[in-house]
Amino acid sequence: MRLKDMIELAVILTKRGSKRREQFLGAAGERGDGVIVLARNEAAKMRDPFVHAERRVLAKMDVGAPMVVVVRVAKSTGKLAMAKPCPDCERYLRFKKIQKVFFSNENGKIERLW
Repeated sequence: MRLKDMIELAVILTKRGSKRREQFLGAAGERGDGVIVLARNEAAKMRDPFVHAERRVLAKMDVGAPMVVVVRVAKSTGKLAMAKPCPDCERYLRFKKIQKVFFSNENGKIERLW
């Protein structure tokens, strides 16, 4: 699947998030068999990396999968915002040997992590 399509799917998913949040974060991943899987951040009362979109989408993916895209959408503007994976999520992306990782940056552009 093309990167542009993956970004669009992740953005659509973020818009299905809780209306109480100011920003929404979603991830789309392409598995080795070509199936696209999606996940978004979930609310947590405590700091918990397992509610991050990256960790949730990786739970549905195989080792060595082709691609993961992570985007944040600001509720107030509807524009892309910084979604660089946290250090824990980045380690897990590397552990799962994801071939390409992209995220939305503070300028609303898509940046490649690797």
